[in-house]
Amino acid sequence: MSDLKSFVKNYNPYPTLKRFHLSEKRYKGVMGVPGSGKTTACFMEIIRQAKLMPQNYNKGNKRCSRWAIIRDTYPNLEQTTLRTCLELFPEAIFGKVYRKYPIIYKMQFDDVELELLFLALSSEDDYSKLRSLELTGIYANELCTLPQLIFEEGAQRIGRMPSLDDVPNYNSSIIFDTNPPMLDSWQARMFENPENPNFEVFKQPPALILDENGDYILNPAVENVRHDNESGGGVTAQYYLDMLYTKSPAKFRMLALNQYGLSEEGLPCWQQYNDNIHYVDYNFEANPSYPLLISLDFGTSPAALITQKINGQIRCLHDFVGQYTNLREFLTSTVLPLLKTKYAAFTLKVTGDPAGRQNPGTDGFTHIQIAKECLGKDVALASTNSIDARLDAVGKNLSKLVNGQPGLVVSKSCPLLRKALAGDYQYERLRVLNADGTTTYKDKPLKNMSSHIADALQYACLYYNGEDINKVANNFAPNSFSPNWMAN
Repeated sequence: MSDLKSFVKNYNPYPTLKRFHLSEKRYKGVMGVPGSGKTTACFMEIIRQAKLMPQNYNKGNKRCSRWAIIRDTYPNLEQTTLRTCLELFPEAIFGKVYRKYPIIYKMQFDDVELELLFLALSSEDDYSKLRSLELTGIYANELCTLPQLIFEEGAQRIGRMPSLDDVPNYNSSIIFDTNPPMLDSWQARMFENPENPNFEVFKQPPALILDENGDYILNPAVENVRHDNESGGGVTAQYYLDMLYTKSPAKFRMLALNQYGLSEEGLPCWQQYNDNIHYVDYNFEANPSYPLLISLDFGTSPAALITQKINGQIRCLHDFVGQYTNLREFLTSTVLPLLKTKYAAFTLKVTGDPAGRQNPGTDGFTHIQIAKECLGKDVALASTNSIDARLDAVGKNLSKLVNGQPGLVVSKSCPLLRKALAGDYQYERLRVLNADGTTTYKDKPLKNMSSHIADALQYACLYYNGEDINKVANNFAPNSFSPNWMAN
């Protein structure tokens, strides 16, 4: 039996990890870059909760717990998760490891008896292993590699050991660590919009940030980095800087910048976008002293973006994309209800694709005419449809600072735009490898579901950059159209 206090006295969690430990949420975890101390923190959290377990008078006044430690495969489980556990709590001091599957580590320290079951759950079929267990808690190591059943099934298995007859009141939880998952994954959806009030994720600072010259440097706030001439654990700054040259752009954003990932098939159109800088995890309250701009992209998948420019900063408030619908139906069923209920007192301005005054539909009206019919506003056409000019208009706003703040920010109500900016709006990779080993991409962005809202953003930025002020459409709808978008 070991005296735990003397053995872990040097554990001093970094700020994010300290908040993780202090949280009383039943489901909680840490998202961060590799090497940031997440796994160590999760094992320390298990120990902390084991120490807080009430004594079991039917077990000799011991504090008894049983945790499942879950990873995607047994090789990963043994070579990383179990290895880290034994580095922190050596078998020779804390107990005995039984290495038949499932691997079991029976630990004893102070008045604690702690049983750790190491399980590999790589598929939904493996979850039959979990369904028969009675556990105190679950630690999901590298949650980004696991299916959602870890929470659906796991929530039914915790709080079952010790029995409530033996210990009527104690805490049980599911904890996790993870590198950033894919933006459209179940993990990201749960992190960004948790339906369970008992859930919380703690995001660590990125390892690298841009300096004033646009070069990546080590983030002073990064956690668990060993600086020059220092000894001990952690990783070096060079570990992250090397990722600039050894990782794809998508992997670099995930593993060095702690941003959600996207497909690595293409090259992001706006590499200036940084999710940690340009995205805000809340909804802006629009200011009625400033006009709202509605920017429109037309076609069979029409898109609308509502923005507002305040003190030089473009704020993206709401995004909408329709699929295989006409513009009139899209505007009246999707955009207008929000305008009428939330923004009735606001001045509106409208801009859009200059091609909207061409090619009348089957009803004889152009997109510009239909937009005015629905919104009751003249449409200031974008001054150009040059893709280079449009991309540059957005890039300039992503790159600049306004009073120390980013020139363009995306609110929580713009999930489609966020996905596009994060890389889903991309240049398609050609299936050809150059002689020098480099990759070639097409010279125009890929047309996909993200391209529609990305186009709407481009027209907004062209408008705000002052290129469209006098470019107002001349072909408007007949006089029978409502002159006011608030009209019934």
